[in-house]
Amino acid sequence: MEYNGTRMVANSSLGNLNYSGIKAHVISSVEPINNTVISPARCDIAYNLFSKIHTINEDGKRYEVEYYANEERAMTTYSLNGTEQEKKIYAGKAYEKDLTTNTQ
Repeated sequence: MEYNGTRMVANSSLGNLNYSGIKAHVISSVEPINNTVISPARCDIAYNLFSKIHTINEDGKRYEVEYYANEERAMTTYSLNGTEQEKKIYAGKAYEKDLTTNTQ
């Protein structure tokens, strides 16, 4: 990986990352290293009021992130074609529990 300040600008497994400048850490496009590293399916990303990812939707897959009031990650849910596949809760950076398998 290659960085320019706090921005990742290249990843040897993916390619070069470009930023629009509108939001400091929002990637505007990727120049892939080949045609197989990025899905051709449409990917929609929605952000919350404090510019963190809220949902990612792509080709029947959905990843949703909920946050505490202090903007820390609280819960994530991954669904495939509307069926929940994985759900995790978080308490700070030190604790993560998988509600799908009930493991820590």
